[in-house]
Amino acid sequence: MSGAGFPLRGVLDGTEGATASSLRARALDCYRAALKAADPAEAELWIGTGGWFEQAAREAEDGPDPAGEPDDGSVVAFPLERRRSRRVPLRDGALLVVRGRVLVVRTQDVSRGGARLLLPEEASLAEGEALSLSIPGVCHARPGRVVGMDGPHLRLEFSDAG
Repeated sequence: MSGAGFPLRGVLDGTEGATASSLRARALDCYRAALKAADPAEAELWIGTGGWFEQAAREAEDGPDPAGEPDDGSVVAFPLERRRSRRVPLRDGALLVVRGRVLVVRTQDVSRGGARLLLPEEASLAEGEALSLSIPGVCHARPGRVVGMDGPHLRLEFSDAG
């Protein structure tokens, strides 16, 4: 955990009556903090808090989610995550450098080990191809390689993933 104590202190302050867009902005800030956190336990706290902000934003728009909590005492089951690190739903502009070309892409989700990107229509990359990804405020020229393509979506694995 962060040496300064609980890393999320003050994050939830002032959320009463907040707009959906301001709550979504806070969720995005939490997801970015999770990607920068050195400690996996701290990253999980940031991700959970980001999810809380996303739910609060949905409720600000639509009212409380009736399916959110079972009222019959049943237990809600969640699928097991097979990855070593959790994906963060981050939809933001990014730059992908491959074969000396710079492509403007859009992130779909990012984790400590890789990312899923939406590529421009004209882009064509091969599995195993080396690249680097820069996401403003998150990472700069992080090396990786293509691990798969699904239509316009590229899956990449960071070379420095631990």
